[in-house]
Order: sequence, then C-alpha cells, then structure tokens
Amino acid sequence: MDSVKSWVALIALTSIVSAVFCALVPGGRMKAAFSVLVGTVFVCAVLSPFSTEKKIDFDFSDDLFDFEKNESNYEIQSNEAAKSVAENGYETAVKNIIEKLGYGFQKVTAVCDDKLQIKKISIVMNGDFSNEKLVSGIKDAFGEAEIEIRIGESDERKTQGKTFD
Repeated sequence: MDSVKSWVALIALTSIVSAVFCALVPGGRMKAAFSVLVGTVFVCAVLSPFSTEKKIDFDFSDDLFDFEKNESNYEIQSNEAAKSVAENGYETAVKNIIEKLGYGFQKVTAVCDDKLQIKKISIVMNGDFSNEKLVSGIKDAFGEAEIEIRIGESDERKTQGKTFD
C-alpha cells in the first residue's frame, strides 16, 4: 500500500513541479524542447513502479480510508512539496537577476519559511561583480531577505562576501 501512495505522490509532485517550470520557461523553441523534456519525465514517473523489482501492492486496507490518521501526513507532505517548489522558483528568479546584471555564478540557494516567504538567499559568485548592484537588484525583487554572497567554492568569506539583512 505504501508503494501506491509513493507512486501517486511522485506523479502529483512531478505534475506540480512541471507546471511551475513550464510557466517559467520563455517561449519559442526552448519552450517546445522543455515541453518534450517535461513529458518524458512525467512518463518516467508514471512508469517507474513497473521498471523496478518492487511491485505495487494493491492491498487496500482500512488504513487507506482512515482520513483522520492520514490527514496530518498529507498536510506535511504537501507543505514540504510546496516549500520546495517555492524555493526553486526563488532560486530561478535570483539566477535571472544575476544574469541580467551580467555576472557569473556557481550556485544559488534559497530558503523559505513555513508561509513560503523568502528568508535567506545564498549565492556563490564567479569573478568580479558589484556587491552593491547585486544586493540592490535582489532586495528590489524580494524585500528584506537575508543575502549571503561568497566568491568561489570556499567557505572563507572575502571582502565582498558579506551577509546583508
């Protein structure tokens, strides 16, 4: 029974994430190519239980219909999925801001609170950049989120790698 729940959850999560990413992709040939990729990922999610040695257990016990018992689990799972989708959206938006400013980056990480509001943005930058310009562009888009900027892969913060509140 758990495998059926996992399968349905995988399909639902794939649908939600696919819809968000499809909305963020620009039009033209890129959107068409992305649609093919999303369709392929979705088909893989649907066929995933048939490609493993674990078979789907269609034992529908009474626990399936014990809604009070399962309600909190579904709520927690849906909140985590929504938080993950929101964080991915924020990361994509920050990446777009950095690219529009003409800077290179290695990694962008966003952290949301339980209300899906951006809490912290961590950026690992490449090369030279204007810290003030970057922070200003991000603050204009997201308000008072905590912004941490580092240069390169090291954890050592350099002069431009300040944390802004």
